[in-house]
Amino acid sequence: MYGTKVLPENIGNYEPEAYNNHPARLPADLIASAKANLAVRDGYASFFYHPYYPVQPLKETVEGIRALGYTFVSPATAG
Repeated sequence: MYGTKVLPENIGNYEPEAYNNHPARLPADLIASAKANLAVRDGYASFFYHPYYPVQPLKETVEGIRALGYTFVSPATAG
């Protein structure tokens, strides 16, 4: 858009507590969304993780998504 790349986060973001009328989104929720995306041919699972949260929930999310068969790629190389 306007010469920039937009990186979607189609499975949402990690949020340990409900915030601004949105429910909490834990690693299990992100993994479940990634699993649902497997129904889409050539689909992807992209999420956002705030750097001020502990690293353990991020590790759990990444491990769970990898276990579904996804491969993580750099946004710079994603087509």
